[in-house]
Amino acid sequence: MAKVNTVKKTSNKNSHRVYINGNTARQINNNPKRKGEQKKQFTVITNPNPRQGVNSIGIKSLISSAMFGIAVFSLAIFHLNLQASITASMTTLKKLETQCADLEKENKDRYRDILANVNLLDIKNVALNDYGMVYANQSQMKVLDKINSSYVTQYSEIPNY
Repeated sequence: MAKVNTVKKTSNKNSHRVYINGNTARQINNNPKRKGEQKKQFTVITNPNPRQGVNSIGIKSLISSAMFGIAVFSLAIFHLNLQASITASMTTLKKLETQCADLEKENKDRYRDILANVNLLDIKNVALNDYGMVYANQSQMKVLDKINSSYVTQYSEIPNY
């Protein structure tokens, strides 16, 4: 079913309004001419020197604009320098982390080599033969009573034999 376009005209003494329901206007100019109404004359005032007031700017606004521009430029330069220093720091940090990881690996490898090359029998023979170490006799040993705790409290000096 097609939509019916309706036009409602309301008129009061002081106004003339047209309400249009739909998507097209019924008249191009729907303001009727009133009797005795004269056409208004518009006067265009032209400036004989068009550049006279158009491009002039106050000294205060010029200085404040320049200061604002310098501040923005300075902040931009500061931001770029800050980004460059952060990038350089990150690069240095990555190099140091790589170097630290390499040193840790080298340290672990050396520690394994040392543990693999330690011979306890050779150490015992050097201690007994070269340095004169002897085993303790039964008279030099003092056996303590077994205590349930994991440590022993010493209340006096250990006797010399």
